[in-house]
Amino acid sequence: MTQLPPSNALNAFRLEEKIVSISEEQLAAWRAKCFVETAAARDALNRATAAAAAAKRDKERSRRNKQTNRQEIRLSIGDYVLVGQVSKTFAQKLQVQWLGPRRVIDTLSDWIFLVEDLRDKRRGVHHASRLKMFAAADLEVTQDLLAYVEGGHIVEALLDCKFDRTRKDWIILTKWMGLDDLENSWEPLCQLFEDVPQLVHAYVQSNANSNSNAKKMRVAVMELSKTI
Repeated sequence: MTQLPPSNALNAFRLEEKIVSISEEQLAAWRAKCFVETAAARDALNRATAAAAAAKRDKERSRRNKQTNRQEIRLSIGDYVLVGQVSKTFAQKLQVQWLGPRRVIDTLSDWIFLVEDLRDKRRGVHHASRLKMFAAADLEVTQDLLAYVEGGHIVEALLDCKFDRTRKDWIILTKWMGLDDLENSWEPLCQLFEDVPQLVHAYVQSNANSNSNAKKMRVAVMELSKTI
């Protein structure tokens, strides 16, 4: 296509420049210089990324502070609050579920609070943006209030598990405290892992050898553990 005469395969191609040999010390110096320049470029990139993230946070914080319809939450030790937790139980998209009431038992900072579950005394640390005022500290904790807490349903035991092909998720046969066996229900693994992770881990460990479904579900439990 180039209309050039065919070349001879025996033709030798050579460069006019001579091959220059360098010492080991010079090679080591060049290598060290390359590493230093690469590290400097990496640090500059990290600084630029951190600066961009800080600017984005400041811009979002400024935007939120300018909102006139935002209510500042003021909490004291002993107040009862609702705790917001992100869940995918009822939809594919993330949504916040408000659970509680729970009691504020300590303040770690102006915006971080330690709250306690009224049922089993479990404690958790939460940011003020994930808390809603439920009642003041002088609210009397009665049996009716405890029964109201998150529906009043407490998991007594996990009995069996299977994979729901419709939901494309694992579900667990749950025994509820105070209810008959006829009222046992199949609950999503993700929801139970949010509420009673210790029971889920205990069920998998005790049944993985005897129950093939429990052995398979252990993989899903391990994946959920990484997200917490």
